[in-house]
Amino acid sequence: KRAVKRQREYGYAQGILKSWNNKGIKTLDQAKAEEVSFQNKSQTNQNKFQQQKPVKKAPEWTDEGRLIKAGVDTTGMTQNEMYKLVGEMGLRNG
Repeated sequence: KRAVKRQREYGYAQGILKSWNNKGIKTLDQAKAEEVSFQNKSQTNQNKFQQQKPVKKAPEWTDEGRLIKAGVDTTGMTQNEMYKLVGEMGLRNG
């Protein structure tokens, strides 16, 4: 079921079975308990990944650095857009 839910190939299912064999899982109840443990671990890892925010660093003297320091999310902005916004916000030196 795990392989099917993840739309994986037969080799994935074989890997699960090998893992169970290595862990000494022999019964359906043991397999179900391992599945619950796997799901909990997967959810914990997913939550950790979602909580991590990418840190964008740019030198403060650049337009991007000035905008980031001012609290602006520059993700997806072009250099020209950043240059224009820095001017509009009065963040340019000199």
